[in-house]
Amino acid sequence: MSTPDRTGGGGPVNATGPRQRQSAGESMRSPISMPILASLLLPLMGAQSSLAAAQPPTDAEFEQWADAAASAAIDRHGASALAVALVRDGQLVYCKGFGHPDAARATAVDPYGTPFSIGSITKSFTATAVAQLLERGVIRSLDDPANRYLRRVRLPAPDGHEITVRNLLTHRGGFDESVYKLASFRKETVPISPEAILERLPPPARTPGVISVYSNIGYGVLGLLIEDATGLTYRDYLKRNILEPLGMAHSFVRYDPQEPLAQPMEYQADGTAQPIPQSWAYHPFISSSASVVSTAEDMAKFALAHLQAERGAATQLVNADTAHLLHDRSTANAPYVAGFGLSFIANTWNGTRVTENAGSGPGFQALFILLPDRQVGFIALIAGGAADPGLMDSLRARLRGGAAPEDPSLKMFAMRQQFLNFYLGPMNPVTGPASPLPLRSYTGIYRSDRRAHMTSEAFIMNGTSLDVRLDGADALKINGQGGYRQVAAHAFWKRGVVPYVPDDASSDLYVFVPDAKGRIRYVAPYLSVDVYEPAYLTPATANWLTLVLCLTCATGLLALRWRVTTLTARLTRVTAVALGCAALLAPLCLVLALWKFGSPVFMIGFGSLLLLKTETILATGSAALVILLVVLFVASRVAATSGPAGARVRTTDAVSGVVVKDLSTRIQAHVLLLITAGIALVSLFAHYNLIGDHLP
Repeated sequence: MSTPDRTGGGGPVNATGPRQRQSAGESMRSPISMPILASLLLPLMGAQSSLAAAQPPTDAEFEQWADAAASAAIDRHGASALAVALVRDGQLVYCKGFGHPDAARATAVDPYGTPFSIGSITKSFTATAVAQLLERGVIRSLDDPANRYLRRVRLPAPDGHEITVRNLLTHRGGFDESVYKLASFRKETVPISPEAILERLPPPARTPGVISVYSNIGYGVLGLLIEDATGLTYRDYLKRNILEPLGMAHSFVRYDPQEPLAQPMEYQADGTAQPIPQSWAYHPFISSSASVVSTAEDMAKFALAHLQAERGAATQLVNADTAHLLHDRSTANAPYVAGFGLSFIANTWNGTRVTENAGSGPGFQALFILLPDRQVGFIALIAGGAADPGLMDSLRARLRGGAAPEDPSLKMFAMRQQFLNFYLGPMNPVTGPASPLPLRSYTGIYRSDRRAHMTSEAFIMNGTSLDVRLDGADALKINGQGGYRQVAAHAFWKRGVVPYVPDDASSDLYVFVPDAKGRIRYVAPYLSVDVYEPAYLTPATANWLTLVLCLTCATGLLALRWRVTTLTARLTRVTAVALGCAALLAPLCLVLALWKFGSPVFMIGFGSLLLLKTETILATGSAALVILLVVLFVASRVAATSGPAGARVRTTDAVSGVVVKDLSTRIQAHVLLLITAGIALVSLFAHYNLIGDHLP
């Protein structure tokens, strides 16, 4: 087998063992999807890409490329504010702002002063801080249990395995996914109390150290560890040990919703713009995962320090060995896919090492890409964009036989792809002998592991999926995209697909990981911050099935028209009506929450459990009503068939008015329908953890 392009460097790669259970977190995910500027930028990129590998673009060529990309994004309302920077060979060679950072469009973006939220790139600051503590001996080993350094809380040990510092840094802590109370409208007191931590710390969902599943919670715990080990707040530690030493004067950890931040705008189809509210802040529990605010120039200084640290020229940050520990791929979910250093996503692109991170939150996106061997760093800070096409617009388009309306927003992973194509040339796939497994062995439904498992948050965070089918005799079709061909053992590739987290069908490379018997244990996409395990239903199918079953059970309201005379029959009617009410209210409550709050995730993020409590009551009540309906139906059948024929219960058919023995045939059929649909519905409610008390 030839050396694959996506193996990455540095340290042994952990080809993970069998999966256990699973976990959500992107700190409040903003809706981000697929590329839209490709048609405008491909001609420009094509002129450079063929020479990129041998001769990197000049500074002037990069300026031309970046100016075109950023200007197009602003002109087409793909973003409302944008700041881009490039560093190379120890120098800041490009730093420009585009658009406006305020709602009134009165000022221009200043790349040296306009503050952007960088979201999950915060994790790279956290990992750098932990690496510093390792260098200084405050942390003796990354393989120590995290509990050795935590003071305010003790982490569980799932299956007898302690969660280590390294597990947290490589997203292998095993925590369930949760967004509960991770945002606040007020400035919170820091350091936070043990009670505040336990309120937000979800249970483990898998064995630590087995597989990497991107975890905001895990990095929240690392922030607590930094505070407990140093006696400083996370904000103060970063300020004293990273921001001030690097001269990042305009960067800070945002605890207070009143602290400055660019105002992202959302453009409607008619060109009008509305502010995306920023009168909130991430809770300090999760600040070490998502709360850093910075400028393009400051992020360029952070990039320069990391690049120079590998050469021993930025010891105020970390030494060379520690820099490689941060940057180089040490764990991965499968061969060929991107893995993790410490926080940094590590991979290679046409043989060139790439170390990167990305972040997003409501109204913001950010890219941080290092090419350490070329001493190049690329930063893009993005605010605002176009509103998502409405549900009704999408439905109308599909009913007319067309595609869904295009979202012109600038997508960070599209820009990532464009930059790497421009700078390093289009990615070439891995190569190697194909697996002897039949192609059909790879087909089926796979569900993402990055979702809520243990709590009723599963009702709104039930993950994404892959639908893998055959595409002719030599290819696979994944979520409707055909042409994925096997390029190495269990690795399937299709050129031109932008790898994106966490959308479905958005990876150019998928690696299927089999067990010893050739059965697929899970699928790892190229940007493997998650894995997909075999499943029976996609989340979308489960959602639609739930809706259909709710509407079917809602026909219990028609029992009001039954004309019955016996006590058992009357109780059956009351139970059927009650089940109909509960089944109808379940989707209506969700619709009301969507109408009022836009996203139930935001409700839970700000601490409101009203929706989940209501759905839990309705689901648990539905389960009780279905059981009661079964008991009453059996009782009515026993009563109808027992005793002398002349003593049998007599009721009246609701339609014909003819007096018949026991429940009429039509009523019996309706009751059986309600029982069948009710059992299936309750099973789905249990799937969402809505039966019983599973509140976060």
